[in-house]
Amino acid sequence: MTSSPALDQKGAQESGNQLDALSKRENSPAEPPKDELAGGNSLPSGWPLFMMALALSLATYIVALDQTIISPATATITDDFHALQDVGWYASAYLLTSTALQPLFGRLYGFFSLKLVFIASTAVFEIGSLICALARNSPTFIVGRAIAGIGVAGVYIGVLVIVSVMMPLDRKSLAGGLIGAIYGIGAITGPLIGGALTAKVTWRWCFWLNLPIGGVTLGIIFLFLHEPHRPQTESIPRRLMSIDWLGITLLHGSVISLLIALQNGGVRDAWGAGVTIAELVVFGVLLLGFVALQVFLGERAAIPVRLLKNRTILAATTHNFAIGATYFSLAYFLPIYFQAILGTSALGAGIHTLPLIVAVIIATIAANGAVTFVGYVPPFMIFGSTLASIGTGLLHLLSPTTSTGKWIGYQIITGVGVGTTYQLAYLASQTVLSAADVEVGTAIVIFSQTLGGCFFVSISQSIYQNRFLKYLAAVPGVDIPAVIAGGMTTFRATVPENLLPQVIVASNLALRDALAPSIALACLAFVAALFIEWKSTKGQKGVVATAA
Repeated sequence: MTSSPALDQKGAQESGNQLDALSKRENSPAEPPKDELAGGNSLPSGWPLFMMALALSLATYIVALDQTIISPATATITDDFHALQDVGWYASAYLLTSTALQPLFGRLYGFFSLKLVFIASTAVFEIGSLICALARNSPTFIVGRAIAGIGVAGVYIGVLVIVSVMMPLDRKSLAGGLIGAIYGIGAITGPLIGGALTAKVTWRWCFWLNLPIGGVTLGIIFLFLHEPHRPQTESIPRRLMSIDWLGITLLHGSVISLLIALQNGGVRDAWGAGVTIAELVVFGVLLLGFVALQVFLGERAAIPVRLLKNRTILAATTHNFAIGATYFSLAYFLPIYFQAILGTSALGAGIHTLPLIVAVIIATIAANGAVTFVGYVPPFMIFGSTLASIGTGLLHLLSPTTSTGKWIGYQIITGVGVGTTYQLAYLASQTVLSAADVEVGTAIVIFSQTLGGCFFVSISQSIYQNRFLKYLAAVPGVDIPAVIAGGMTTFRATVPENLLPQVIVASNLALRDALAPSIALACLAFVAALFIEWKSTKGQKGVVATAA
């Protein structure tokens, strides 16, 4: 859930020419942002503030809704399209584009009109949702999810920018809690709405629902978001040329190559097959090319290496990668446990995952409030990742006979852990970023979180598919091709009754193997949290632009 159980705020550099500011930065990480008011503009108030808050709340809501509403519908979608082999792509295509394009949007918001970029991003998200709603086959649906992910990348970053320009640093954790509450409403209602629509109407309404909400958001932003004029000495073509397009292309290509290898390896193609090896080689070559290009481009890179030399930024990025991977893996595979193993409906799966989601949301709000009071981020990140490590270990024990009390308790422990720390890496990064670095620096931290989800949903799916095939081979008399050709839950209706208990056990063992990486990832998040610098958020007044 990006993005994520909750959103944090992001500073915006609006004073003077941004390109000049970028070119004048020193090569060492600068001190925390100073208190500036761009162009003498005051913060929004009254009716404009209310309408902007409404627009940002709606934008936050549809981002959260879109990330969680599909979870209980995934199994049914694979059944309708007879595409069990594509289930990983339903999440990964969306996460791929929403992840890899975040550094790009970090640049676009700095170089161009905040309003225009945000409106364009929302429009792209709406187009992607429309394609998903109308899709008649699995490839079309995957394309729609990828396009929606592009839009979400811009909306996600845009919300962070707009909220940040309204709040000084010492209030951002409180604002983060409030935005987190809105996100929580979307995250909590998403599985319920998705399950109800899938069971009672059709899963397609999970995507039709985005259109009116996005339309209202677009209208409010168009009418009420006003920016000061930002003088630009560079032409639009020069600004576009300054963006690291090649780096973004290399990153996309490397991730796509890896995802294809993970989706097909051991299922469609053998791991030792030439095509699989070629895909992995292409991934490695493109990734190395991307890293080399970032080093070569310096400040013009999509991900300036200079920022990663800062201990807190590197630790926050690593922490977010691990926590994002942990949460997204659980969000996509726990509903499958309830449907495929326990035999619940899509709506039932949505209800059964509420302990995890509610715990995440409550913990997110509580942690942000606690940071506002205490002023330090690291202790809460350490506490949260510790609980997440324990909770994921317990979830790995799920079986067809696990009691209701246990699977509720395991989810609550995990949810409190993930929720406590999910948002705080953003705030930790802002305590060490200069005003000129805030946009790109925060985009990097966000990028790492969704990148982790993108990678490990596909890795978990690959583990599930390969292990399921292995365990099915041990069940005498089962028609393996028929089981795989169906969907995540279809086998419960097609497998002979005398073989069904063994197939369910095989699916459960594969699912436990798929969730195993989450344990190691939560532990990695704990280690990374230990390296976050203890810098107080109190008394630091971030950079203020205008949104009045």
